[in-house]
Amino acid sequence: MKVIAELGINHRGSTEVAEQLIKIASEAGAWGAKFQYRSKHGFYQATDEIGDEILSREIDECYIPPSVVLELSAGIKSSGMTAGISFFKFEDTIDFGDNINEFDFFKVPSAELLNKT
Repeated sequence: MKVIAELGINHRGSTEVAEQLIKIASEAGAWGAKFQYRSKHGFYQATDEIGDEILSREIDECYIPPSVVLELSAGIKSSGMTAGISFFKFEDTIDFGDNINEFDFFKVPSAELLNKT
């Protein structure tokens, strides 16, 4: 069995918290750690509904830029784990350019599993 630690929004946009989560995952024997990434610009085109407004604000507050995600991913690897990422929109992969190859694996977010667009 392979355990993957989730680094979604639980880091609250803090590099220090993300580093602590990576350390805890490594100490717990996780096989890997995975980020969830949403581009800061354009994830929500409209926030007409209260749920969208709350999620949009949450995404903004928890955003970590690609360069920092890549640095943290290097830390995941140096701790002996594999580094992965999930994208909620295919277009968001562009934010990582050629550095997208730095990730060991990609996972379709569970919320997007049935999305056919």
